[in-house]
Amino acid sequence: MEKQEGKYQKFILIPIYVLFFVSLLFVVSVTVFMPQDNLIPKQTFLIAFGVPVVSLVSFFLWNKFYKDSKFNLVFYIIFLLFYAAILYLAGLYLGDRWDLTLGDYYSVRKFAGQIASGTHELTDYEYLLIYNNNIKPVLFLSVFLKSARFFHFTEFFFTMFFSVLQTVITVWAVNVLLEKNKDKKWNLITLFLSMICLPIYVFTSMFYTDMMSYGLGIILLALIKISMSKKGFIKYALIVISAILFIYAMQWKITAIFPVIAAAIVLVTRGIKKYKNVIFVFVIATAAFYLLSYIWGNTYPVTKESKETSNPSISWFAMGLKGDGSYLENKSFVDELNSLPTKKEKTEFSIERIKEGYKEGLTFNHQIRKAHTNFAGGSLGSKNYLTEFSDGSFFWDLLSPWGKYYWRTSQYNFCFIIMIYMIILLGAALSIIDLIRGKKLPVEKMIADISFFGIIIFLMLWEANCRQMFNQIPVLILGAVANGRYIVGKINKKHT
Repeated sequence: MEKQEGKYQKFILIPIYVLFFVSLLFVVSVTVFMPQDNLIPKQTFLIAFGVPVVSLVSFFLWNKFYKDSKFNLVFYIIFLLFYAAILYLAGLYLGDRWDLTLGDYYSVRKFAGQIASGTHELTDYEYLLIYNNNIKPVLFLSVFLKSARFFHFTEFFFTMFFSVLQTVITVWAVNVLLEKNKDKKWNLITLFLSMICLPIYVFTSMFYTDMMSYGLGIILLALIKISMSKKGFIKYALIVISAILFIYAMQWKITAIFPVIAAAIVLVTRGIKKYKNVIFVFVIATAAFYLLSYIWGNTYPVTKESKETSNPSISWFAMGLKGDGSYLENKSFVDELNSLPTKKEKTEFSIERIKEGYKEGLTFNHQIRKAHTNFAGGSLGSKNYLTEFSDGSFFWDLLSPWGKYYWRTSQYNFCFIIMIYMIILLGAALSIIDLIRGKKLPVEKMIADISFFGIIIFLMLWEANCRQMFNQIPVLILGAVANGRYIVGKINKKHT
């Protein structure tokens, strides 16, 4: 078994980590020398080295002097509740602004409201005939809105409660994946990193695919990990719940399940046989709940109708081949695509676009511009939910491009994101050395690294949109802490 694991490690993990290191080095280089939000490259260069060093020193000191106790657990729970409170208050402060966004979220929220009112026949639903990938999000959100009406709660307050709850549970789930031998040393670090990530405070009150898919892949992996130490009914109940979350996450946003795909790759390198019962139950439950979801979706006429009129998946790939790969630089293509009446015509149009644009898509300049759009800033698209005109809120001044503190906030957000990138990059470099030497890597670190590698590949092929990075924050935090702990462990071994 050891020899077999070594063979898988050699032929699967080493190539993955080499490609991951090269890809992330490219992302870091673009982020440092071409930062978003008009930041000054000389400053970002210094930040790129200074902030990670300070962070790793902090990790080292924390690892050395932290002593676990019941008091620390109480302290952690208090701060977790405090985090939930400030998230909810931030949402109340921003208010329910769905009707001001006028984009995809506006349409999803509008149709969810119609379904929550009890109708199967939507009005003015041309949007869903084009973007049928948002039909399931509409249906899921309608359940929240309908539940709020049933219990006589305000829709916004009710749904935001679950949004905040999901965010807090995600912090717990990251800690479950990090925990080894009941060591809760890194719980407060994970919570701290979540608390200082500003975009979360904006997204929590926006019930679109970015927020509603937040952390779901991490949560279901945490449940599976817990199930490994259980027996009987509880064990398999947790696996079934994980399967439900898998389907739920996938239909909000496909990138939410990247951590699960990463875990599957790690599982292959560690041997599948001993987990065959868990895998069997998970696969059967997943298939069953996908079928139920499919049947539910097809009870609405718009689902069947959109199959003949929606934009094909390949169109997002076609969009990403020109300019910086964003919607704004490819609006003429999108407008013409949306004007075509059938999915067949749209597919043919997209294929023609790919034939015309693939050469530009392969140029180094295009890759640089696309990486800049996707990764070179820490606001993660939160400004998309803030209007051009001031609403008088402090968050608007902080996170809106027209706000008076936006440039300073952009510097802060850059510090946050580059700290994570650099720690993971250093961890990836050390991982290659360890893998070549035949050493095993921590499972939670590999899951975070491979999942992050997946999102890099995805966004460099797909439409460029930095907002796609938002639901990856739990993966990035897991990666930062897991790699930080891994690096600190290397330092400690060298000095013992």
